[in-house]
Amino acid sequence: MPNSANANDLVNRAFVNLSTLRENLDMTGYVQEWAVDIFNRALDELQQAGQDVTEWERIPLVEVDLGVDQYEFRAKIDAILMSFPRPEEKGPIGFHM
Repeated sequence: MPNSANANDLVNRAFVNLSTLRENLDMTGYVQEWAVDIFNRALDELQQAGQDVTEWERIPLVEVDLGVDQYEFRAKIDAILMSFPRPEEKGPIGFHM
């Protein structure tokens, strides 16, 4: 089990990647391999942080060639984002005067 700071970092990373992926999906066609890779990596990070992600299966890259539907993929991402508490927002990064 990862320590609390490491677990929070993993969850934050997964949420950032899933949120960005969700916002940038091209809804004209099928899911591309890079998007499936980001999705699977985010699930791995959530699992490493101690979250139960068994409800959402990773998508095998071989399925990309068969065609992964954009709408189903987007719905899966939305379900994950809504199922876990949002990571705490940190203040702005940079120098303060």
